[in-house]
Amino acid sequence: MLEVKDIHTYYGLSHVLFGVSIRLKQGEAVCLLGRNGVGKTTTLKSIVGLTPPQSGQILYRGQDISKMPTRKMVAQGIRFVPDDRRIFADLTVRENLEVAQAGVPARGSWTLERVYELFPVLKKYGNRRGGNLSGGEQQMLSIARALLGDPRLLILDEPTEGLAPLIVKELEEQILKLKASGISILLAEQNLKSALTLADRCYILEKGRVQFTGTVEELQENEEVRRKYLSV
Repeated sequence: MLEVKDIHTYYGLSHVLFGVSIRLKQGEAVCLLGRNGVGKTTTLKSIVGLTPPQSGQILYRGQDISKMPTRKMVAQGIRFVPDDRRIFADLTVRENLEVAQAGVPARGSWTLERVYELFPVLKKYGNRRGGNLSGGEQQMLSIARALLGDPRLLILDEPTEGLAPLIVKELEEQILKLKASGISILLAEQNLKSALTLADRCYILEKGRVQFTGTVEELQENEEVRRKYLSV
């Protein structure tokens, strides 16, 4: 589904990513782990073309998308949900969802009704302005908007950040349902517990480099790696 090969990304003259390589299979969930500032978000933004890498290669379903404009990636079935959610605060929940549908070719699988089945709270608060939703509800709305584009690859940046434990648990259940539906998921997380719940495999980043690659089970068994790269 996705293969990132040896990418190097810069912010101006600052070298941020140093030869990052990751891969994601069809229907798999992969998590990027690490402390703040290690390059997780930059890796995601590099993949979707918001901070294009200066070197390296990004393949999506066998096609080189390293220099593809972000808008064209959307047409290929890639959806990115940023950590700041970017909903329209002055629009209602229903209007936010309708905007997400506008101009998107219907491939058929994700409709408003199916989104409401996954996130019932969005139907309940359909007439509430986006800015009046809780953090967890805004996150659900942000993911719902992405789903209406019928993604093959869903990229989530810190989906559980700042959410109450009960909301985190609910969101985890919903993301697992998305994975079970066949959507490939790449997410960045600081929450190790959520990562172990959601992911099949993990990559740990430190100072812009991949320091660990392995299955969730391998990470659970490796206390030294967890202590070295994930402990606060």
